[in-house]
Amino acid sequence: MGARDRPAIHWTYDAAAAEPDGAVGSARPEVVEAADGTLLVAGDRSLSAVDPATGNRFWAETFEKRVAIEGTTSNAAIVSEGSRDVLGEDPVTLVAVSLESGTRVWDLRADLSDTVVDDRTLFYRTDDTVTAVDSSTWNRLWRTTVSDANALVPDLLAHGLLGVGTVDTDTGGLVAPGAFVALDTTTGTRQWRSTDVDPRVGVNPYTNSDDPAWQILTDEVAVTSSRDRSLVAIDTTDGTLQWRFTPDRTLPVVRPLAANDDYAVVGTFQATVVAQSVTFDSAADAVHLVTLDTQTCKWHSETGSYEPGTGAALRGGTVLIYDHGTIEALTLSTGTQKWEFETSGTFSTRETVSHVDDKFLTVCQGGTVYLVSSETGEPLWTFAGGNSSVGALQTAERLIVANHDSGDGVVYALDWSAGDDSNHRTRVYSG
Repeated sequence: MGARDRPAIHWTYDAAAAEPDGAVGSARPEVVEAADGTLLVAGDRSLSAVDPATGNRFWAETFEKRVAIEGTTSNAAIVSEGSRDVLGEDPVTLVAVSLESGTRVWDLRADLSDTVVDDRTLFYRTDDTVTAVDSSTWNRLWRTTVSDANALVPDLLAHGLLGVGTVDTDTGGLVAPGAFVALDTTTGTRQWRSTDVDPRVGVNPYTNSDDPAWQILTDEVAVTSSRDRSLVAIDTTDGTLQWRFTPDRTLPVVRPLAANDDYAVVGTFQATVVAQSVTFDSAADAVHLVTLDTQTCKWHSETGSYEPGTGAALRGGTVLIYDHGTIEALTLSTGTQKWEFETSGTFSTRETVSHVDDKFLTVCQGGTVYLVSSETGEPLWTFAGGNSSVGALQTAERLIVANHDSGDGVVYALDWSAGDDSNHRTRVYSG
């Protein structure tokens, strides 16, 4: 099997065909994988369920206003109608759509600040009020007030906790000071409150999205950012501080980018933060490898000022850093560079690096998807998916690529493995 320039396309799905007017708008379609493996595709005013093996549509449901997928439970997709990314359309209507039939199970019109969905429960916030709803029956489970709440944080749901970031309104709306409150997901009662945790932890300061900011180490301990520009380890059962690490290079934002039981990759960068708006300065920044048992810095690497989409991963004896459209593979023990892969631009909110396995990386940047060797950094194939941006979802068998900002609304299922595939050679996308 040799490397090929382009991937095989196993199927395509035309999201525009499910739309009432036959067209999708900007930043669409959106693709999410449900718990049973079904692909959910949101266009402008439609939601479709697609067979991941064939691309055939199981069902489609249309709406009067623009929709966005808020999350999925074991039996339903939760969508917001009158999507919150369109100005002037609040309040939205939350709708539960049966994954099996595509029929609407229930709906609720509400003023929403943000939502979180787990396997059985919908949590939503309206200003200082947090509400939990059974996603099957639409029965309200509990409602509680958290003063000065400004963000729901899903990172600790596996621990039975819903996080709520707060902002002290007496400071004129600045992000800090504030606190992090952990609520019991079953009862809504407050389990603990910590002022050692950055209240912005549910909002990625690089992207203003709800990317994970907590890195889980054990069943009871996680690391996250502190508002005093340090990395902290918190006991998730009671919120107590286990230890604190402050880099020698202390900059306005310190954030864990990746972690395992032995190490944490910590990013530091210059930024001016007001409310939840982040302005990036041009000062050079770094990533640090922290040894967790001693809370010491093993090494740090200069990366340049951070841009949206910056991230890292620990893969065996390698640390992967991606920033400014460049991916660096660094040796875990020394921080020396193994290889570097450069794309044609910088990463943005939607564009990601995902880890297929120890051999391959998939990289989305601009309108292009790359498959990259984890061992050498060499591109194995390139897929030109859209005019300006694409989004990719990795499943067990395929890499699902959705065009954004291209206007055609086509979803592609690609073979993400390297090498020739004669069975699909005639269906290879020409770019």
